[in-house]
Amino acid sequence: MIRKILLLSLLICPISQAKAQADKYCIPSAKLTQMRDQMPSLNQDMQRAYNELFYILLKNNESGDIANAGCVTQQDLAQICKNVWDDNTEMCETFIYNIMDTPAGDVQPLPYLDYLAQTDFSTIDPDVFNQAVNKAVARRKRKNVPSKLQNMGSVFLDQAKEKQINPFISTAIALYESDRGTSSLARTRNNIAGLGGPGKWLTFATVPDSIAKQAATLKNKIANGKTDLRTLACSGSYCSTNTTPWFKNVSSIAKELYRHYNAILQGQK
Repeated sequence: MIRKILLLSLLICPISQAKAQADKYCIPSAKLTQMRDQMPSLNQDMQRAYNELFYILLKNNESGDIANAGCVTQQDLAQICKNVWDDNTEMCETFIYNIMDTPAGDVQPLPYLDYLAQTDFSTIDPDVFNQAVNKAVARRKRKNVPSKLQNMGSVFLDQAKEKQINPFISTAIALYESDRGTSSLARTRNNIAGLGGPGKWLTFATVPDSIAKQAATLKNKIANGKTDLRTLACSGSYCSTNTTPWFKNVSSIAKELYRHYNAILQGQK
């Protein structure tokens, strides 16, 4: 719930109207260590945002030991966003999700990156998963182009259950390959995962048909030993041969879906 309130405060209210809130977000030391380890791979603006966050945590920590982490308020985070990105709410949202992606309360983490093959999807709520996919779709760059993946979350989940593949990964691949449902292949051929390859692009009657074909392709990859996202990226036949960017982009979207899923789940409690 704090994440939902925080994002509304940051992305709707102007910074000049921001007031100190009682709500705080406290970052565990393990999460802080993870954030510090990630910094070298971040762009300059994100590194600046992290450094400002670390300074606030240290200032708010009575012990003065950064290893013990600390807490920040909504106003603190809003000010960081204003300092670094001004009015770029999408970058601010990415920053907030990056530091608040640890599930709260009794939400059990679902595997979204380590394994492509999964067998138990009983804990995944279909409606919540569909909402999470729609949130990811809403972040498309081409806002004026309707997405072919809108309300397709339940189809991805059904196919994942049938083919025993990880829905967070399969959906993330489609979101990336299709520019979140707005690519030319998606719009003209209902091809949401770049299936077929250059000069051999497949055409589908419907988007669900394309999702089913993608799931079958991934199932075959698993049978051939491609059981996680990294080995899938290195296969050189399903995705681009420039595998490192592909892996990073798909895994980032998979994490985004996971964050959306848990945020929605928490908001319903």
